[in-house]
Formats: sequence, structure tokens, C-alpha cells
Amino acid sequence: MRAILMVLGFMAATTAFAGDVMTAPPSPPLSPSDVDSLSKATFARTFSLGGLAGKLGETPLASFVAKARAGKIEAMSGNGVAMSWACYDMAGARAWLSVSDETGNGSSIDTITIKPRDSATSGSCAALASPQAPAVDGAIRIGMTRADLIARLGTPSKQKADWLVFRANPPTKGGSFFTTVIVRIDNGKVAFIEASNTSAD
Repeated sequence: MRAILMVLGFMAATTAFAGDVMTAPPSPPLSPSDVDSLSKATFARTFSLGGLAGKLGETPLASFVAKARAGKIEAMSGNGVAMSWACYDMAGARAWLSVSDETGNGSSIDTITIKPRDSATSGSCAALASPQAPAVDGAIRIGMTRADLIARLGTPSKQKADWLVFRANPPTKGGSFFTTVIVRIDNGKVAFIEASNTSAD
């Protein structure tokens, strides 16, 4: 399923580059399931965009967009997989909140993707007026140091070049869910974040 979603994301990103306003969440070059070991840390539980907060795997995308009073839910599907998302710009960063599943019946935000907002970032996303940058679990954000990230999450489950993957199978979910944080490190600091709380299926 993950591979199909990565293809869908690439197709949407290509469309956006071609001039469409669709701005799909970018996919990191590593699969969350391609790890050497699982972490014992707890992460990828909550997220915040400015003064708005939510829980991964629990907060409905539609209700978040309504509460924000900004943003538009985009959607795409193919090969039995559906994905929907909304994107926001704030405090020098762009954040995507997305929902993905095999049936198209999912409604809760299961993934947040964050990257710096710069002149090279294409597409149209809703603007949120906030001096606070998007964050995962209240502290994981663009610009934090690699040392601070590892101090918080522990040893990465996998590392490949500048990419780190942290993956866990929380016992509180009964073994049916995985939580994952994928980051890219640039000059010792976090430059890309994808955090997800998704079904193990």
C-alpha cells in the first residue's frame, strides 16, 4: 500500500509542478516498513499547526479543516488506494495533513508531513497566521538538531545517507498500528519530517 501511495504522491506532485493548484504531500525516499529494528520510544501521537492541535489516527481531517476555517481537502485514488489531504503554510514551513487507506473510507489524519516553505515551493496552500512552526509531539520540528532528535526518540530504526527512520509498534494499540517518524538531516538539523500513525496491514 505504501508503494502505491508514494506513486500517487509523485503523480500529484508532477501535476502541481505542471501548473495545477493540487499540492500533494511529498514522499520520502524510504519506506516506513524498511527498518532494521523497532524502537521502544513513544512518538507520532500528536501534532500542532499554530494554535491548532490534533491526534494522529484520531482527529478527522474534515473537522480539523473546519476548525482552522482555512484549507481545502484534496483527494486522489487509484489501484484500490485512496488519499486525501489539506496543506497549510505558516512560520516559514509548509505542512500537509493526510488520510490514506485501501478503501477510501478513512477519515482520521494519519500522517503529517512538514518541510521548509521557500520560494521554490510550488502550489497553493492555505495560510495560517501563526508565529509557531508546525510540530509533532510538541517538540519535533524543522530546525531542531539531530542530537536533540535522537535524545528524544532514541536510536534510529534505520539510517540511509541523510535520512533517519524511527518506527515503533505501540502496545497500547494492541499490535495493530505502527508509529513512524522519518526525517532528513541537513547540516546537523532536521529539514524534513513525515510522522505517521497507521495500520500495520
